[in-house]
Amino acid sequence: MTFMKDREGDLKESVAVESPQVEAFSPAAREAILGLLITLGDNKYKLGRRYSEWSTAAPTLEASVAAASMTSDQMGHARSLYPLLRQFPGAPPELKREEDRTEFWNVSFLDTPFADWTDLIAVCAVFGRALNVVVESLRDSAYEPFRHRAAKILQEEQYHRLYGDGWIEVLAREEGTRESLRAAMNRIWMETLAWFGPDDCPVFSVAAADGICDADGTTLRGRFVEDLRRTVSAVDGLGFPDDRPIPWDKWDPKARRLQG
Repeated sequence: MTFMKDREGDLKESVAVESPQVEAFSPAAREAILGLLITLGDNKYKLGRRYSEWSTAAPTLEASVAAASMTSDQMGHARSLYPLLRQFPGAPPELKREEDRTEFWNVSFLDTPFADWTDLIAVCAVFGRALNVVVESLRDSAYEPFRHRAAKILQEEQYHRLYGDGWIEVLAREEGTRESLRAAMNRIWMETLAWFGPDDCPVFSVAAADGICDADGTTLRGRFVEDLRRTVSAVDGLGFPDDRPIPWDKWDPKARRLQG
C-alpha cells in the first residue's frame, strides 16, 4: 500500500521559493540541515506506517479512528519535509512512493509493527514527544522552510500529545496494563534519549550555532526528559523509565539509532 500521496504542484512551488535559503549556510550547516530533514522525515514516515497498522485493529472504534487520523498527520509531516531533499546534492531521493527508498534513518523500534496497543501509546507519548521538542526548537529557525513547517506540525501534534497522555492515564489505572505500559516505555527509552545524539553530535551542535535550531542535542534531550517527567509524575503508580547510562558504543550517527 502506498501512503505518500503526490502533491507535486504545491510542494514544487514551495520548495522553489525557499531554495535560495540553502546557499546562505556553510557546508557544515547544510549538512546539519540535511541531517535534521532526514531524521525528522524518516521517523515521521515510519511512525505513520506503524500507526496505520492500528487503524482497523485498535481496541475500540474510536481508537481506530484516532490511529487513522494520526497516520494522516504523520504522513503529511513527512510529505512536507521530503521535497526539501532536492536542495541537497547527494541526499537520498525524496519519498513519493515506498519503492523510492531502500534505507531509512529511523529509530530501530519503528522498524517492526507494534506488538500491541500499549506499544503504540508508549511510542506516541515518549518518542512523539521527543520529535516535538525538536520541531519546537525550529520555530524561529534561520532555515526558512523549517519555520514555515514547524507551527503547522506542532498544531496537529497537540492532539497526538493529548491522546497519548490520556491513554497513559487509562492504562495506568490497572496493575496489569500499568506494568505493560512501564515495560513498553522502558523498551524505547534508551534509544529515544540517544536520538538527540552525544554531546559532540554535529547535527544539533552545528544547527544550534547557526541558528537553525535553538539549542544543542544535550539541551533538547533535557527539555524532553523534564516534559515527560511532568506528565508521568502526575500518573499514580507509573514511575519514570529506568535511569541508566546511554550505551554510546552502540550509537550509529548516520541512522541516529542504537545498534544491536
